[in-house]
Amino acid sequence: MLLVAGEIICTLIILLEKGIKRKLFKKIVLFIEALVLSVLVLTSCLYMFLLFYLNERQELFEEQISSSRCKVEYVVILGSQLKHGKMDNHLVDRLDYFCKLEKNHELEGKYIILSGGATEDGCSITESQLMAEYLIEEGIKPEKILSESKSTTTYENIQNVSEYCKDNKSVIISSEYHLPRIWLITKKFNLNDCVLLGTERKKRGNSYHYFEEIFGIIAYFLNIR
Repeated sequence: MLLVAGEIICTLIILLEKGIKRKLFKKIVLFIEALVLSVLVLTSCLYMFLLFYLNERQELFEEQISSSRCKVEYVVILGSQLKHGKMDNHLVDRLDYFCKLEKNHELEGKYIILSGGATEDGCSITESQLMAEYLIEEGIKPEKILSESKSTTTYENIQNVSEYCKDNKSVIISSEYHLPRIWLITKKFNLNDCVLLGTERKKRGNSYHYFEEIFGIIAYFLNIR
């Protein structure tokens, strides 16, 4: 009888422990879900705020240079991952935007830094190499072009050009969706005199890149580069 009672008590204890564990596990899962959702919402709000802020600054800058040419020490154009050894539309748009400003006598850089390494698997061609070839074909003088071909991430792009831009007035050109993360990284390297200019502001057809950048910002804060 005692043995039976002992077995019943042990069974009840085991069931009680399992119930507690299940409840605790559910609470932990709910907490993690709420935490992830909160991070996504807050990061999205930060991203949209910075996107709006940087767009406003760009519009003011473009108004100024439309009437008075802006001369800077460095114009930095950030690369974008190559596809089958060729530049994608985003990268071509960045180069075309710079060429338009240059040819309209709105922006003049003493040097043009093209930042981008070999980012495509199995391909030794660098982004900066193709960018330089494109700009030379568009009439940009080769002696003005500086190639930074070691970067494979946005963080490395800014890190590797920071030594040039830190104490000089500079302009960084990339796609609009890219600007908020670039702005955060430039602050880390104290590039306070850099003007950020984004391309494709009128298109915004592919929302994928905007969502991708939100996760990119989260990765930046988590120090995942």
